[in-house]
Amino acid sequence: MDVIVAILVLIFIQPILKLIWQAILWLGTYVYDGLSDSVYRSAALGNRNYLDVFFLFLLTASAVGTASGLTLARGDGSLFCDIGRRYLWLR
Repeated sequence: MDVIVAILVLIFIQPILKLIWQAILWLGTYVYDGLSDSVYRSAALGNRNYLDVFFLFLLTASAVGTASGLTLARGDGSLFCDIGRRYLWLR
């Protein structure tokens, strides 16, 4: 049964996930490069376009928050919150 499931994943699910991941990478690069270029262009011209800076900050902060949340998440849905007691030897 495991071999059949592995073959089904390789044939059907992996190409779909690969296509979705490529679309995410393309869209992310397009959006981030556009926002970054707009911020630097405005700064070079002396304009203060706070909306571009806000969206660039929002995009970066959400990426960092998602990455740190997924890193600290446990399998049971709770967060790994006892870092201080376990690793910093706080008593």
